[in-house]
Amino acid sequence: RALLSPLARDPVTAPTHVRPLERLGVYAGVSDTTAADDRLFELEPLQVDALRLVAAIDRRDAGDAQRAAQRIAAAATDSTWRTIAEAGYGFAAVLGGETIAGLAQVQATLPRRGFGAGSIFDALWFRWVELLAEEPQTRDRAIELLLTPWAGESALELQRQYVLGRALEARGDFGNARIAYTRFITAAGEPSGLSGPIRVRAESARDALARFGSQRPSTTG
Repeated sequence: RALLSPLARDPVTAPTHVRPLERLGVYAGVSDTTAADDRLFELEPLQVDALRLVAAIDRRDAGDAQRAAQRIAAAATDSTWRTIAEAGYGFAAVLGGETIAGLAQVQATLPRRGFGAGSIFDALWFRWVELLAEEPQTRDRAIELLLTPWAGESALELQRQYVLGRALEARGDFGNARIAYTRFITAAGEPSGLSGPIRVRAESARDALARFGSQRPSTTG
């Protein structure tokens, strides 16, 4: 909850405003829907599906992402929800193997401004950059984006260091990957004191640092 405390300052981020701490925790990637399952009955169906869409992307589950997008599209009451549904279809395409086309669909669909930090759009933009970093054809572009502090929710800035570390490691830039992973671990804390998705990432970062051993980091990043 210490990681989530900055998220509590904006309790009415449109379009979802029930249980802000749990919702924003999922959006920020530091908790998942498992912890909030006993409270999901308090949410409107569209709000639940927004949470489940983000959770499906984080699990890299194309089927669940597609189903969440379909439910959102079927129940959409305004252009905001229709945009979320269309982006969800793009994410499902990425996760289903249509990577470049899906990434382009998400980029073309999501609004570039006018949304609040900690909103669903903030969360989806971050997942877009994360998936961009996983694809060899678009990784260099993602690294360029990830070298800049995240302009949205501050909790996603923490995640940026981890995603940057993974992208740099995949590119073979182990020195700068080590720097990014170290910054992530320093900010997040040791895995033993964490839980949920953030613990998994902390363990992954710690394992990567162990693999790098005593390799000296470069200073170009």
